[in-house]
Amino acid sequence: MAMYSQVEYWNERYKKSPNGCLEWYQGYRNLRHLFDPESFGARGKGNALGRIPRDSDPATMETIPEQKEASSSSSSSTSSSFLSPPTTPSPFPSPFDARILILGCGNSSFAEDMRNDGWTGRMVNLDFSEVVIEQQKEKYRHFSPKMEFVGHDIREGLPFDDASFDLILAKATFDAILCGPTPVDYARRTIQEVVRCLAPGHGIFFLITSGNPDSRLVYLEHGNQLYHYWDSVRHHAVQRASSPKSKPNTDYVYISRRKRTIPPSRDSNSSTEESEGTENVKREAESAKDGQT
Repeated sequence: MAMYSQVEYWNERYKKSPNGCLEWYQGYRNLRHLFDPESFGARGKGNALGRIPRDSDPATMETIPEQKEASSSSSSSTSSSFLSPPTTPSPFPSPFDARILILGCGNSSFAEDMRNDGWTGRMVNLDFSEVVIEQQKEKYRHFSPKMEFVGHDIREGLPFDDASFDLILAKATFDAILCGPTPVDYARRTIQEVVRCLAPGHGIFFLITSGNPDSRLVYLEHGNQLYHYWDSVRHHAVQRASSPKSKPNTDYVYISRRKRTIPPSRDSNSSTEESEGTENVKREAESAKDGQT
């Protein structure tokens, strides 16, 4: 569905529902058990989380049509896999101090729910639809200046300095990028920008997508190396709260922690591998488009 990557589509959609609140895939309440500062690398157990009950999100849930995948997986319960040996991270800031960036915020209540649950540090919400940005600015003006709304197309890079954030979230945004033209190039550039803007040693990239590991881990790689950017990558399969038990919908959450020091690219040694990996991803993206027409 190429329309999901077009700003004109979203502007018209948000104009039709100026007071709307649409949650794609998962609301915060169904994922809050994964927002554990201690597991992110925080010292101690003290935090302000715990005031919102899980599985009680009243907002509408909607799904971007899934890209065709090499394999699929479904689970009625949350599961996780540790894809790298555990390491000793830098301390992750407390929820009071963590700097958070949400990519493709839309009119979701995700940021509000996080804030009400104790994440009271600086929170920047980014979206390429100026219509929804103005709507959200007005709706959440009482949270200003701690909660910001910025109009920007992430395919053009991120308008922030290096190491500006401790936690960057992308919920369905990555899938929307994959629906558009030249998805591989934009997806890889987005990951590079996320890495640049994350704090070294403890910065967390929290990716929420409908794609299983066979179709999404490749985008977290560099030169076919998953741990070029990351100390660790965990994935969780989470059943959508709104889906019936007879036909559960499963989304996937990837929690990646940025390395303190990223090694230089092995361009001379890995150019062939990189080329082959890129070609594989391009074929996957073309298959995804064919499956949506």
